[in-house]
Amino acid sequence: MKIEIEYLIDLLDLILANDKPDFTLNHKDIKPLLANDEALNNLVFHMKILEDQGFIESSNKSPGIGFTREKNGSYTVSIIPLRLTAKGHEFASELSKPDY
Repeated sequence: MKIEIEYLIDLLDLILANDKPDFTLNHKDIKPLLANDEALNNLVFHMKILEDQGFIESSNKSPGIGFTREKNGSYTVSIIPLRLTAKGHEFASELSKPDY
């Protein structure tokens, strides 16, 4: 898969619009991104990229961000609290600049 910058911008905007210090994948604006296998795969791909870069993490310091890959290739989703890290806020700020 290819990283879609616009998708990341939209996802980070949803996360930043949250009125709490953390968020879950069950949030009303994020939940539609889990609607079907194609949408879920796209969300997992982009969320894992954000995790790889240290931009998001579990709020309660549990390992992972809530996605488990099953033997058949599908994902199960655990609703755990997640947070955008300081690096994640910096990245979101960079993406919001007119250059992007």
